[in-house]
Amino acid sequence: PANKPAKPQVWTCSMHPQIKLPHPGKCPICFMDLLPLQSDADEPAHSDSVHLTMSKEAKKLAEVETSPVKREQAKVTVTMVGMVAEDERRIAALTSRVDGRLDHVYVNFTGDHVSKGDPMVTIWSPTLIKAQVELFEALRGPTVEPEVVKGAEEKLVQYGLTMEQVKQIEEQKKAITSLTLRAPISGVVTQRMALLGQFVKEGTDMFIINDLSHVWVKMDAYETDMPWIRYGQDVTFTTPSIPGRTFKGKVLFIDPMLDQKTRSVKIRAEAENPDRELKPGM
Repeated sequence: PANKPAKPQVWTCSMHPQIKLPHPGKCPICFMDLLPLQSDADEPAHSDSVHLTMSKEAKKLAEVETSPVKREQAKVTVTMVGMVAEDERRIAALTSRVDGRLDHVYVNFTGDHVSKGDPMVTIWSPTLIKAQVELFEALRGPTVEPEVVKGAEEKLVQYGLTMEQVKQIEEQKKAITSLTLRAPISGVVTQRMALLGQFVKEGTDMFIINDLSHVWVKMDAYETDMPWIRYGQDVTFTTPSIPGRTFKGKVLFIDPMLDQKTRSVKIRAEAENPDRELKPGM
């Protein structure tokens, strides 16, 4: 109504809001100039809500923005530093199954790429010859016992011969003096221990082969990043060795232990590497 009396102006201090005076002047505590107290008389009164009132100048300085509240998946980008490593599940060793002498070594240097089934070494083995003699004796007896023959055949297979080779030996009645060992997987030869003319014992490792068509990326995640990391999540990464390329992978393993010195957790991701551009150590 027009006849409603005006509310008197109140002056207060910005540093001491408990000071409220009916006239301008100085703050009795800090002696700063008093400011007019903004009135919310024109605002609707709500006893169950809290209102914040700001002047135009205060709104401009505060740069307050509002947004409607909604429920959705939280999206956080976690940045980590890591290193490319070989996939431990794709490492194989070529091991001698018999005692013998290496008469031929087909892979001459470390780093050579081999395919599954490629010949690696040829071994002359007296143990292999003795096992074939046992097979001939089992077949030559007056009564051929199938169980004895089968046992002799399985021994030759365990020594590295294929069943086709064993059948060929039985048909030709001629022993094989040398055994050719072939690559168990396709990959890169990372270790070469075999030497021409070397005498090896049963169980001796001669080659280590790594299949680098898949690699691991080992990263360090800080303790505060762990709530956002889950098994199977997609990972994108770059390397300065191949500028302009972005690679993709998936989180494969999260270390259950925390490194107390760095306060970080080891994260391991798996990435495809068909062209072998990613090299362990990058």
